[in-house]
Amino acid sequence: MLVEFIWTAVKDPIDAHLSFDRDGLDLAFKYFLSSTLTMRLSGVTQITNHINLLNELLNSDNILDSDSLDQQLNLWLIENQIMEHMFGPNLHVEVIKQSNTLLTYLAIEGKISKDHIDIMWAAAQLKHCSRSVYDVLSMLIGNLEPELIIHLRDLLLKLEPKDHTEAVRNLKEFP
Repeated sequence: MLVEFIWTAVKDPIDAHLSFDRDGLDLAFKYFLSSTLTMRLSGVTQITNHINLLNELLNSDNILDSDSLDQQLNLWLIENQIMEHMFGPNLHVEVIKQSNTLLTYLAIEGKISKDHIDIMWAAAQLKHCSRSVYDVLSMLIGNLEPELIIHLRDLLLKLEPKDHTEAVRNLKEFP
């Protein structure tokens, strides 16, 4: 894909960044906000690559201030309202499906809020993407804060029985 080729030309993977790459993330965010699905998926891929690189750096001896990099990435993800864009008015099923690493990272870091759960829940009520959103919620439950799990349970209890699809049942069966 041309976008990936251009990205590689601009950001050489051999130059492992030992600092926060705001410029790279800002470019990935522009891709993520594109009206073209291919560009949006490329943006998700690049953000995911940053998360994977951070995880590699955190597990290596080459980094001095890992907490700072982690905090900067967390702040960048929140400031740029990644969750709101992913599950907001311009949501796309494929973007959601490709975002497991990103969403898991946010959940593990405790950066998913009650408002984020509400945004995801609202997206799950849309017929064209409900299955994908319920699947993501099922995947995230093991990494969510207890109060978010309780909030999600309360949302499930309010759901009309006629709206209980297989994906909802799978979500309800989580221990």
